[in-house]
Amino acid sequence: MKINIFGYNIFAKGGTSRSNINLVKSLLEIGHEVHYFNYKNYNKSDITKLIIYEGLSTKHLHIHQFNSGKELAHGDLLIITRETFLIMHI
Repeated sequence: MKINIFGYNIFAKGGTSRSNINLVKSLLEIGHEVHYFNYKNYNKSDITKLIIYEGLSTKHLHIHQFNSGKELAHGDLLIITRETFLIMHI
């Protein structure tokens, strides 16, 4: 199953980021393809650090910069991890 996750900033320190990382790990462990759309800007070294530090498999994990709501529609399931995103006009 292709699962899209729309989150604020998976690279930040804190509880929400930790929750998102745990969610990604759980979905990867049971064989899903995960596309994480990060709202905040980041760079390639942020992805590398996250993958190494968290021991994430990159075979089925794809991290994208959020650009528009249209890209979120291309999947089997969408998980939105920030309540304020529910009222955005994207």
